[in-house]
Amino acid sequence: MLQKIQKTIDNLWWMFVLQGLLTVTFGLVALLLPGVTLITLVYLFAVYLLVLSAIALIRALLRTSKDSAWWFLALVGAVGICIGLYLMSNPSVAIGTFLGIVGLLLLLRGIFDLFLSAYMMKSTEGRLLWAVSGFVGILASLIIWRYPVATGVAFIWVLGLYALIAGVLSLVYAYRARLFIDEIKHKLKNK
Repeated sequence: MLQKIQKTIDNLWWMFVLQGLLTVTFGLVALLLPGVTLITLVYLFAVYLLVLSAIALIRALLRTSKDSAWWFLALVGAVGICIGLYLMSNPSVAIGTFLGIVGLLLLLRGIFDLFLSAYMMKSTEGRLLWAVSGFVGILASLIIWRYPVATGVAFIWVLGLYALIAGVLSLVYAYRARLFIDEIKHKLKNK
């Protein structure tokens, strides 16, 4: 049993690292280059969303036999891919529409993270990380929807700050998963 758990985590932990690094990178670009034109931001966000959604879809498909809620992660991934493709094919999308889509995605991600923390996580510490990520995502979406056009640079900073926090939390989760793998390997060696 421990070997199966170790193998599953060993195969998936790097996805959290990749997700965290991409999210932190996006956050830094958004915070350090707020003057980037909206069309460029739309392209950057679309690529970011496509990669992150593909990772979510892959994670969901790898968990179909192990997790009864895999379909929710697959749905979030599929919706993210559709929105990313739409943004790539329509770069001149209005700022209000773009901000509405970003707000919706952050809200969905926040709800997913809260769902994960409430129903899927067994450890208290893991729950706290996902709950914080969920609350930050929902808060970011509400701020974006409350001040859609007037936020301009502030929108980029809010999105960048959210990405930094969510990315760091993903990296912390990956690190914790890696420690868990090492602990299982140690226990298996000592048997």
